[in-house]
Amino acid sequence: MDKRRAENLSSSDRATVIELAEKYWNVIENKKTDNTTVMQKASAWQQLTTDYNSCSTNKRTPQQLKQVLSSHWVTS
Repeated sequence: MDKRRAENLSSSDRATVIELAEKYWNVIENKKTDNTTVMQKASAWQQLTTDYNSCSTNKRTPQQLKQVLSSHWVTS
């Protein structure tokens, strides 16, 4: 299995991820950890990934987008 490193996100791609994340912000940042909330978060991340991949040529996974947003939140 060949795992290749993905190309770095451009600043415009980062802005797109941040803009799309605002739509799911209330679910993504919910501090609850019950089963329903965890399932809602997974669904929100999957939908965010689908939205991002539909408008970008570089396809990303939910884990990659989580990393983009977590690094954004740390530097903000």
